[in-house]
Amino acid sequence: MFAILTALLAATALAFPAEVARGERGHGHGHRPTPTIPAGPPPSSFPTSSPGVPYTSTSVWMPPQPTEYPQHYGDFESTPVWIFYPHGAPLYNMCVEAKGCGRGRKGRNGKVVIASCNSSPGQQWAYGIQSGPQIKVAGTDLCLDAGHNPRSGSKLRVERCNGSASQNWYVANTGLWILNDRESDYLCADITGGSRDPGTGLQLYPCAGNNANQQFYPGFCWDHTCIGA
Repeated sequence: MFAILTALLAATALAFPAEVARGERGHGHGHRPTPTIPAGPPPSSFPTSSPGVPYTSTSVWMPPQPTEYPQHYGDFESTPVWIFYPHGAPLYNMCVEAKGCGRGRKGRNGKVVIASCNSSPGQQWAYGIQSGPQIKVAGTDLCLDAGHNPRSGSKLRVERCNGSASQNWYVANTGLWILNDRESDYLCADITGGSRDPGTGLQLYPCAGNNANQQFYPGFCWDHTCIGA
């Protein structure tokens, strides 16, 4: 009888995998653990899009990432600011200017135009990733503003900074100033009519990566000295 029981136990042990005989704790009921399949190499690239711009598989141009410029605050004597030149405008010595605005002035509703570069306060702008998405007239609380219900053709002005969507901009390293407003259908600051005449206003217009009227590049000011102005 003992010999029969011994034979039955030996046969039972052979009928089960070694993992079950060991118990394999943590997998329950003696089941074998699911094997881990090594992940394949990641794809070489993923589709990307700019903030606020849904990805699309078509070849439609999309606004680029904003440039992260340093923060600009404080007194003009010790703080760098930018003077913006429209694309090609250094040949004409033209800058972006907030009319009637500048340090020590409380102006609002100031028209934003291109004008002969003269390093005046209205041509000095401050912006940076740490100060939020606003583009300010340096040393003031005046921000570049697209107005209520911004749309193509809306004139740009400066208004008291209030954090509204009409003052929310992306500054791209391609020179584009892109209004970051989902309702605006990707509009950019644009020189009206492409004119280089002094006093020509800035407007909103559909963004285009190759439109020279929408490309603005900074000069540099420090202690009343402005490079290129």
